[in-house]
Amino acid sequence: MRHKKYIIWLSTLGLTLGACDSKLDIVPLGQTTLDTLDELETLLNQEFYISMGTSNPFEVVAGTSYPRWESAAEVLAVHNTLNYAFTAWDETVDRADLTTTDEFYSAIYEYVNYMNVVISKADDAEGSDSKREQLVAEAHVLRAYFHYLAVNIYAGQYDESTANSLGGIAYVDNTNVQEQKTKLTVGEVYNRLLEDTDDQYLEALIVKDDVDPCRIGKDFGYAMRAMVLMQMKRYDEALDYALKSIEINPQIEDRSGILDNKGEWELEKNSPNNLLFINAMYGYGSLYGMYLSRETAALLDPNDFSCVLPDNYNPKKYTLGWNFDDGADSFGVEGVAMNKNAWSAYFNNWGVRTEMIYYIAAECYIRQGNIANGFELMDKVLVNRIKDFTNTPTTVSVADAMQTMMDRKVIEMIGQYVNLFDRKRWNSEADYKRTYTRDLGSYGTYSIAPDSPLWIFPFPMKATNYNSSLTQNY
Repeated sequence: MRHKKYIIWLSTLGLTLGACDSKLDIVPLGQTTLDTLDELETLLNQEFYISMGTSNPFEVVAGTSYPRWESAAEVLAVHNTLNYAFTAWDETVDRADLTTTDEFYSAIYEYVNYMNVVISKADDAEGSDSKREQLVAEAHVLRAYFHYLAVNIYAGQYDESTANSLGGIAYVDNTNVQEQKTKLTVGEVYNRLLEDTDDQYLEALIVKDDVDPCRIGKDFGYAMRAMVLMQMKRYDEALDYALKSIEINPQIEDRSGILDNKGEWELEKNSPNNLLFINAMYGYGSLYGMYLSRETAALLDPNDFSCVLPDNYNPKKYTLGWNFDDGADSFGVEGVAMNKNAWSAYFNNWGVRTEMIYYIAAECYIRQGNIANGFELMDKVLVNRIKDFTNTPTTVSVADAMQTMMDRKVIEMIGQYVNLFDRKRWNSEADYKRTYTRDLGSYGTYSIAPDSPLWIFPFPMKATNYNSSLTQNY
């Protein structure tokens, strides 16, 4: 995979992106030595990577998992930690005071800076106009993607009635490192997301003829637009773009091979279902050791390929799949499932997979009352997930269809950020909001309300200490 690094001077006084690996040649005032389109393209020809340490806090807050490599007793014993606050859903913990740095936040804005370099220098760079148009389009759409992650993590849920009064994030669109980047409202951020995913940029993207998971194509562009519109609850429009993305790239990862490979899940970075690959653990094994909450584990289909053991399975040699015995032993709570089937899988934690877009389209169809079309799309994913799968009955109400879709999407999106984003969005709708509960047996029962401040993550102090506009959004 192509990966050429350059270094740019990045001020900590503007947006304060935090310490990060430098990738552009150091020259005064944020200028670079990238003077040709081929040189600018190196900023796009890299494997994006966002570390999250050992756990996925988005899933812990969403209620789908627990902190990794710690037992319930260990997590709950000390109350001045983020793991405790997220697991016990304790709103009294000062999360901002515990968030000195945030690698996710730093990486997002580091990559935003790369995109701004491409956009700002493309006009004067040597190269063909067709390539110029393509690179600028890619940079705009990727800039939207990274800001999309940020606004859904560090700000409240978009709602048309409140978006222009809710605090959002800084939307960085230039390389002026001396300028303090001002926090916009959620409404303003989404307007910028729509601008960066405008049709003029989507049409300039190419239909990729390879499976390079680090470069985006038209399928990702349409998917990105659909994701933005989905979070804005503009479901009919989101459906149109989601279907355009699926038409270009309908590939779904087939996990039936787990049974043919003695229970081992193998997944390459360049799997064609990856519209954009961004990993959290230098590639492989990024689900290994993850604990599913009791409530989420109960949603696992017993015939899921990640649970069913093959005929030639040797329990003395392999301990793979979602393992309930190890989950109960390691975490100390019955009903917890631990993942031990991912060392050969390059899981796409922070990128975009086709399956995400199938579920977007499915939800939009169901909301229209077109349950048959919605379930047809969902079932195309499930037939690649569940042994001897039979199609989902469609003679149900919209409310029941939505619940079926929600339950199945939770399992499909384990290990990513989608469950957090979805549950924040559903919690802003009267028909679907709910108080989530986690039962930790002898350790107690905890709950999180639809309007809990815990759904919004704090800006890190490394940013707020240098940018007065970055007041917390909760």
